[in-house]
Amino acid sequence: MIEPESSEGVFIRENIPFWKELTETQRRIVLSGINVNNIHKGVQLVRSSSECSGMILLKEGQVRAFLSSEDGREVTLYRLLAGDACIMTAACMIQSVRFQIYLEVEKDVRMFVIPQTIFIRLNSENNAVKDYTMNVLADRFSEAVGIIDKMVFGSVPARIAGFLIEKHELDGTEMIDITHDTIAKNIGTAREVVSRVLKSFENKGIVKLSRGNVTILNIRKLFDLTDS
Repeated sequence: MIEPESSEGVFIRENIPFWKELTETQRRIVLSGINVNNIHKGVQLVRSSSECSGMILLKEGQVRAFLSSEDGREVTLYRLLAGDACIMTAACMIQSVRFQIYLEVEKDVRMFVIPQTIFIRLNSENNAVKDYTMNVLADRFSEAVGIIDKMVFGSVPARIAGFLIEKHELDGTEMIDITHDTIAKNIGTAREVVSRVLKSFENKGIVKLSRGNVTILNIRKLFDLTDS
């Protein structure tokens, strides 16, 4: 059991959104049943919506959630950063939903996991947990609609520009260590298309390309491209 006053207990209490609304009994159940996982960069996990996999609370690191097609194309859904809490599947509330979410550890992770049995119990007993669950599902649905909108109506240059801006903000640097193939997987297009667009960016003085690296030279022009 994690002690409430330990550093990890304090982190859990401060970062679980509905913690203050739990009863003392429910808090003890969470602290006694929560698991701690350490996962290295590069590891991929699969979460099926056919089972409720509970809830995670990220203490350190970065995780990318994405969908993958049979031909290997990927579409990034969202990222989890330190301090983020998330329900990993929709099956806790919507039993008819069937899909798989893939998780890629982009930076070494330390996370707490509330097991499915505990989360389902909290969700059934506590209205604050139920409200949180519904809000998360609504947010994820909104994000998915936004992604579909970009893929259907947004240009590839705009999507690449948006991705580079996101990486710049996440990593805090203009020099981004990334391959064209990784960019293609993140935005759901072909590597050859990404290479062609990045070359046009380079010719316009927006980025500088080198092997496994994209350096942003003019972020203002990238922002302009996201509006195109």
